[in-house]
Amino acid sequence: MGMEVAGYILLRFRDTDGKYVVRPYTPITMDWEFGHFDLCVKKYPDGKMGQHLANMAVGERIEVQGPFPKLEIQPNDYAKIGLIAGGSGITPCWQVMMYLAKMQKNRTNCSLIYANHTPQDIMMRKSLLSLERTHERMSIYYTVSTADHDWRGGLGRVNKNMIKSKMPAPGEGKILVCGPPGMVEAVCGKKDGKNQGPIGGLLKEMGYTEDDVYKF
Repeated sequence: MGMEVAGYILLRFRDTDGKYVVRPYTPITMDWEFGHFDLCVKKYPDGKMGQHLANMAVGERIEVQGPFPKLEIQPNDYAKIGLIAGGSGITPCWQVMMYLAKMQKNRTNCSLIYANHTPQDIMMRKSLLSLERTHERMSIYYTVSTADHDWRGGLGRVNKNMIKSKMPAPGEGKILVCGPPGMVEAVCGKKDGKNQGPIGGLLKEMGYTEDDVYKF
């Protein structure tokens, strides 16, 4: 596809009213995989694109535009990269981690905090477990809002203690954040449309600056 990491594509279709529905998605396949690309899409009851994709039959078509670059990441650009994801916001984080894991000369350590409502909501769980087990520079911490007594990960929303123990300290690397707007605002401040917007939330309170953080 000629996609740099991190990058995304746009999908578009016309709904029953004849109006275009357009949504951005981050492919979870890498640029060295030819002939296809894969998306990880969560189907919500009121999600127009997710419902449309889930109901498409084999052979049906949808418009695709891109790829478009977001933030160029190359091996060893940073000593440490922290990633904070919520729900389907895992896909750009996966793209970055998988890309760096496959680069033989990479020395960048990646640490991911992945937040969900329940353990059952964790997307790409098997792939994430495999990535962590087979690449020593990749570490993943899961936190959920509710879980059974046998849950071994974190409980609750992303907080300062999680960030302090899992993320690079201010000035030590880069923190990438992707998730629902409410989570992004609480963690690092609201994104201003296509612009990053000022740093805010937990990361600002902990001394991080705009140079330390990128909002997908």
